[in-house]
Amino acid sequence: MGAHKRTEDEYLTSGSIICWSRREDPYVVVICGSCGQERVILSNNTNWEDEALPNGSIIFWSRREGYKVLVQCGRCGKERITHASGVRAEKFTGLCHKCLHTGPGSPTWRGGRVMKSGYVYVRVYPDNPFFESMANKLGYVAEHRLVMAEHLGRPLKPTEIVHHKNGVKTDNRIENLQLFVSLEEHGKALQERHPHPGYESVEKLTQAFFERLKSLLGSDE
Repeated sequence: MGAHKRTEDEYLTSGSIICWSRREDPYVVVICGSCGQERVILSNNTNWEDEALPNGSIIFWSRREGYKVLVQCGRCGKERITHASGVRAEKFTGLCHKCLHTGPGSPTWRGGRVMKSGYVYVRVYPDNPFFESMANKLGYVAEHRLVMAEHLGRPLKPTEIVHHKNGVKTDNRIENLQLFVSLEEHGKALQERHPHPGYESVEKLTQAFFERLKSLLGSDE
């Protein structure tokens, strides 16, 4: 066994040093090539070179600590710690959870269309003129709002409401959509079309109030 034991220090291309001369089974001292800090890790790792995956993700084997390996996502650049056994899995991509489940390369990709609360949401990208003003954190926009924005040639204000005329939330043809300037105007229009029992419009209530006030003032005279 002693004949196979490494004793000479190993200098990696990243600048890190594996101090085999200070090895005490099953541990070995490693000096970080970036900050110079020393740490003790398990010595059963034979792959010390950092590994770049085809999608741009990087596995930092040179910074491994026991079963913990630092991985950098190839899309967003975010770093995270993961288990070495998972890194060695055949289907490991290196992408973080968020990036793995977005875009055509994701196994859960549905063509950029998802359903939420009965509405259709579509995926847009930074080159879309409405991305910055209308997309949520995941890059999705409600399709009926996007169709109306494209029809008007401008992004919609957060206070503007797009109404489905036939009541079908997935029917996002422009001829089935109607824009209201506010939630109040939207609610008012719906009440006028399908009033609830006892409903009175604001105008009618205001007129009744002034007529009542006028009659009261007149009686005092």
